Amino acid sequence: MSAVAVGGSLLVAGHAGPPSWADAVPFDVHLPSTAEVLAALAPDPAHWVVGHWAVVTDRIVTRSVPAPDGTPGTRDDNVLRLRRTG
Repeated sequence: MSAVAVGGSLLVAGHAGPPSWADAVPFDVHLPSTAEVLAALAPDPAHWVVGHWAVVTDRIVTRSVPAPDGTPGTRDDNVLRLRRTG
């Protein structure tokens, strides 16, 4: 995380789960939540105080993803944006 300049942002995005039309992820994979990503980046909560990093965005975004047969569907994605404050 030292590659991010003060005032800069680190953006982490990833799937929150399988598409609405899929029963499950078709392979063995863990799709981490934003809380898990945050914990992996800095397990020490002291890093998230003013002077180090600030959480700017921590949310799930739902987008349209059609099934292979064209049936409408959705998929949730995790979005985590951090700003380096010091």
